Amino acid sequence: MKQYFMADYRRAMTCRSHLVEIVLMAVAVILMAVWGRFTIDGNWNAVSYLSAISFPLSFMAMFLGLFDILAVFSEDFKAKTMQVAIGRGVSRTQVVLTKLLDVAMVLLTDLMLFFVLTVGLSWVIGAPLTGSRLVQHVIDFLVQWLDGIGYTAVVLSLLFHLQSMLVPILLYLILSGRAVYAILRLFTFWGPEWLQKLHLDNYTLDAFLDTLRTHLVLGQLNPGALVGIAVYLVLGTVAAVLVFRKQELEF
Repeated sequence: MKQYFMADYRRAMTCRSHLVEIVLMAVAVILMAVWGRFTIDGNWNAVSYLSAISFPLSFMAMFLGLFDILAVFSEDFKAKTMQVAIGRGVSRTQVVLTKLLDVAMVLLTDLMLFFVLTVGLSWVIGAPLTGSRLVQHVIDFLVQWLDGIGYTAVVLSLLFHLQSMLVPILLYLILSGRAVYAILRLFTFWGPEWLQKLHLDNYTLDAFLDTLRTHLVLGQLNPGALVGIAVYLVLGTVAAVLVFRKQELEF
């Protein structure tokens, strides 16, 4: 399993679409930072710097996660390397766990690169991130990582069932783009009274992530948010394992 994971990880990291994704996101962050430096009125400091790059950073989990899923799964479906791995003795459960771990580690690597880029850029551009602002930046990247792997786990069963990218990727974009969360929030405030009382938006992964972020910024840890995030990860992974065990593969 270790060799399977390392081979998959190296392939995903050197995939052309993955490299293009890194370049595009880096260019977007740099351009927004430079634009903010010369257009934001008042004092130029860490707060204004974070405000300038907030737009690309807010979509980082969705954008990076999208291309990381493509890098991990797309070529695999085309080359049928999962079938090869199974033929060599890797169990289907191990395949599912390896794929999720691949996405998690590729996304973590990407986010670490962009963390270094954004912190280094803050010093270059004259608005260094230090102290509480640096801690908040770390928390933001941690939550982005949990967002990416959480919604990857949600679409995992579709990926293994369909053995194609279109539908899972569309669902990932809808979920990670907070569309479902926004709709449920509307129902909470504007829906029928019985639906308002359910507060369905509180049970979404986005709500758990927001709660976790808020408490971490305050120096606290919210066990309920951690449990909620873990439930999404575990249930998504278990569902994928059950689906893949019943999936007929073409060798």
